Amino acid sequence: MDRNKIPRYVYDQYAPVFSNIKLPVELVHASEAVDGTLGHGKTVALLSYALAERLGLSHKEKEELLIAGYLHDLGKMIVPHELRGDHRPLSKTEQALFHKHPEESTRLIKQLGYDSQILLNYVKSHHEYFDGSGYPERLKGEQIPLGSRILSIANDFDTLTSRRKNQEGLNYQNAVRELQKKTKTGKYDPQCLAALIQLLNLQTAPPYQLASH
Repeated sequence: MDRNKIPRYVYDQYAPVFSNIKLPVELVHASEAVDGTLGHGKTVALLSYALAERLGLSHKEKEELLIAGYLHDLGKMIVPHELRGDHRPLSKTEQALFHKHPEESTRLIKQLGYDSQILLNYVKSHHEYFDGSGYPERLKGEQIPLGSRILSIANDFDTLTSRRKNQEGLNYQNAVRELQKKTKTGKYDPQCLAALIQLLNLQTAPPYQLASH
């Protein structure tokens, strides 16, 4: 994991939460190595846990979200290697295959012995978007578990700040600007974006407020 992907103080505060949880590290690393995203699961897990704390989730929910963040992309193993990490536009057939990965992740996680329905729901819905434009079920607004809404913005933030083929990742400020634009058009839960900005300690915040708890 590239520690520059999240602020040092966030890493130092939250990385120890992994010490009490057993995870299939080698399996996740093997999957991430295929598309050059090594460390993505751990980054998303830490960000999600930190955001969940700011949004008032229970200890149990935070722990389930940590695991969900780490394992959420396991289902990409059904996608042919030549498509993973290939950032060209996908055909409809290829896109449909990619869209199956949240449910495939859920299936694999159950096979690994994780049977918490909270965790499984978080993973299954991590590509659902607040405006109903996501997949696999096109859930909308509060139909989507809060943990999944957190996972969605943490996942996309890490993708935006990651180096891709022939392209550097965005810095925190520019990544958040992209998330702000999409939040204004309905893609993300505004309270999750507000929590992310608070976590990153950015000076320029959007006109959204954290929900009171």
